Amino acid sequence: MQTVTLSELAFTIKDAISGNLAPSYWVTAEIGDMKVNAKGHCYLELLEKDHQQVKAKLRAAIWAYDFRNINQWFEKITGNSLRQGIKILANAQVSFHEVYGLNLTIKDIDPNFTIGERERKKQEVISRLTEELLIDRNKGLVLPVVPQRIAVISSSTAAGYGDFLHQLENNKKHYAVSTKLFPVTLQGDEAERAILSAIENISKEKDDFDAIVVIRGGGAQLDLDVFNEYNVCAAIANAPLPVLTGIGHERDETIADMVAHTRLKTPTAVADFILEGFESFTESIQWMASRLLRQVDEEMTGQKHLLGQLSKDLNYLARQQMAQGLSYINSIKRDIAQSAKWKIERERHRLREVSATTIYTVNEQLKTAKNQLAMAEKSIEASDPKKVLARGYSITTLEGKLLKNSKLKNGDSIVTHYSHGVLTSQIKSLNDHE
Repeated sequence: MQTVTLSELAFTIKDAISGNLAPSYWVTAEIGDMKVNAKGHCYLELLEKDHQQVKAKLRAAIWAYDFRNINQWFEKITGNSLRQGIKILANAQVSFHEVYGLNLTIKDIDPNFTIGERERKKQEVISRLTEELLIDRNKGLVLPVVPQRIAVISSSTAAGYGDFLHQLENNKKHYAVSTKLFPVTLQGDEAERAILSAIENISKEKDDFDAIVVIRGGGAQLDLDVFNEYNVCAAIANAPLPVLTGIGHERDETIADMVAHTRLKTPTAVADFILEGFESFTESIQWMASRLLRQVDEEMTGQKHLLGQLSKDLNYLARQQMAQGLSYINSIKRDIAQSAKWKIERERHRLREVSATTIYTVNEQLKTAKNQLAMAEKSIEASDPKKVLARGYSITTLEGKLLKNSKLKNGDSIVTHYSHGVLTSQIKSLNDHE
């Protein structure tokens, strides 16, 4: 069995590659890792993925002189420097080293490919969100006129976050805005997962907030790619609260801006927008208060005029009523006086009649009494014992008692009264008559 040494095999591979491959190839790949050493050499790990699965991986290098020129040109065209996570079209020479193995030496990078690739991917995400009716979903939520409780998605160390807080906390009108930071990383592979987690946590506390603010501020253009990812944009569209974005770029609109309720250019602009709500509300209240005061003043003026007119009418009616009342009272007084006069006259007449009747009755009764008295006097006079005795009669008594019922016996002394005097007799004998 024939054997070879490792170095012999390595040189055989090196000769095979150098003898059969073209001087260079235009290769599309994603920068999986990138490091620049102290001398300015750039070392990359290039990847090809299929649904997040790595299909191929090769090491690549850009030597310092080439890297400086390539990176400057790339940044000038795209607005960003080369970085991990972007997709590039690179002109690479294939080489094999017996110690370091297979390696690509990049001689040029086409920035237009990166721009086009990002735009293609962006359009795919926009189409998908449009088909799923998510583009305008968050815009349908009602943003309070005065959003006072803000959930902030940002990096705690981001300059934009500091600018945002400074603008809110130092507003001239001293409006009070409550904020709570849900810190995230906005670069690298963890950015997407961090943003999704923050939105999920805010959703659990949605009753504590009026709106969500996503701010970035500064950084490379390609750092915006996370805000073009479908999952991030769908989460923003489906957020339970209105989302305001201040991602800090002016030349390029991200899909996150498109699906957000309100897109502002910078974190400071977001703060100003929130404060403008306060200002607008305050001005609205002041305008309504001013309008109300004017209406009240106009109403009071009208009411004063009406009150004055009513006062005049009331005085006139009062005088009229008083005049009518006095006339009525005078009429009543006349009626009462006339009625009293008539009643007095009737009573006088009745009194005269009663008086005449009474006098007549009394006179008649007096006449009758006089007649009865005269007759009584005659009767009394006729019954006077002296009169009786004068007519020849006598009155005999026994011991002061009439003899009418007295029983006499012999020897009794009786007294006899007659017209000429009194005589005393003694019974000698009694003769009874049958």
